Amino acid sequence: RQERDRLTQTVLKVNQQLESRVQELRFLYGIGRSVTSLRNLEEILNRIVEAAVYLTEADEGSLMLIDPPSGELYLRAARGMGDKSAKSFRMKISDSIAGQVVRTGKPVMIGGVNEDDSFKLMTGYFVKALLNVPLKTTGRVIGVLAVNNKSTVQAFSDRHLNLLMALADYASIAIQNAQLYAKLTSDVNRAEQSSREFEKQVADRTAELEEANQQLLRTEKLTALGYMAAGVAKEIGAPINTILDNLRQV
Repeated sequence: RQERDRLTQTVLKVNQQLESRVQELRFLYGIGRSVTSLRNLEEILNRIVEAAVYLTEADEGSLMLIDPPSGELYLRAARGMGDKSAKSFRMKISDSIAGQVVRTGKPVMIGGVNEDDSFKLMTGYFVKALLNVPLKTTGRVIGVLAVNNKSTVQAFSDRHLNLLMALADYASIAIQNAQLYAKLTSDVNRAEQSSREFEKQVADRTAELEEANQQLLRTEKLTALGYMAAGVAKEIGAPINTILDNLRQV
């Protein structure tokens, strides 16, 4: 009976774990559908950060991208961070934990074991535990997806790492799709602009040709009138010349 009860408890625990994994997979599937259906990149990235915080049970989460001009990581989406911290959230790649993720292309998971664990993200900003994973497109790192436990002494696990890596892949796809969509939209706008300019050129050229045709018609009419005037003058001139000759003979 004791063995049976023990096995029953084990089966119940395994079922709970399986149900939890199924819920996580459904959640990830929903995020995946959002990535492919939504056009607003800001909304997609915020959903991914919210999902990251929810799935890892973290205190806060953030998504940072590399700013090419400055070479720093800047905050693109956040959850659970104060407005003041979010607005000033920038990190140097050369001397930060997130920068290490960018440089190596590998995730970093530390802290959450001892009460005195404390890791600096930036000046004046410390956390108890963190998990950072890279965002990659076409083989290069473009940013970092991160979750932190700022006040909770709770370490992240390999399961959290796998979930965050999956979300990072979704974020990378969303960013790449947004870039492709922006390029396509730009190309379409340029094509439409070129088409409008071409239509205007055709209209202008057509107007010029019409004006030239009207000028030609006016010239032809004037030429015809000139010929008619010359004919009339000749017909009138002959009798007058005869009369003048007769007068000279008188």
